[in-house]
Amino acid sequence: MNVKDLRPRARTILKWNELNVGDTLMVNFNEENPGKRGFSYDAEITTLKTISRTKKELRVKIFLGGSEGTLNDCRVIFVDEIFKVEKPGAHPISFADGKFLRKNDPECDLCGGDPDKKCHTCSCHKYGEKQEPNMQLLCDECNMAYHIYCLNPPLDEVPEEEYWYFPCCKTDSSEVVKAGEKLKMSKKKAKMPSSSTES
Repeated sequence: MNVKDLRPRARTILKWNELNVGDTLMVNFNEENPGKRGFSYDAEITTLKTISRTKKELRVKIFLGGSEGTLNDCRVIFVDEIFKVEKPGAHPISFADGKFLRKNDPECDLCGGDPDKKCHTCSCHKYGEKQEPNMQLLCDECNMAYHIYCLNPPLDEVPEEEYWYFPCCKTDSSEVVKAGEKLKMSKKKAKMPSSSTES
């Protein structure tokens, strides 16, 4: 690919008074959870309203890219992080451009991916410690991680089995489906992620 055809990284934040209906720009949007931080998408402004000095409403048509099409009437939460779409061939980024940080969805909604903060969601579910990630097991049922030495009883080494389940998630023998039987669903299992698949 020729360098003149490459679009440089977005670096110019647009102020509210620089926006107009019909403009194409780059916004942060979360497709799965519109109330939270997501990823950067090209978008076209469809609605622009100033409700009060501090409250603004921006609705856009999101361009998903390629054959994926568009998402219509999407409300942009982060109206202070609207980026200009750079034209191909623009000068490369240098220190003269200043800070041009673009934020993406954090690794964890609770701790924001902070390595020094304890978190029971993205780290060891029992104690929240983040050290020794290579000693953590991920439960194939609840998707929570556990250090092998935090388990009861603790394990000496990471098991080689393809699937591993935390003891409270392990299927009890009364729920095992025998050949020719239909899948049974207990109240506990109905709430687990595996209930949405038939495997």
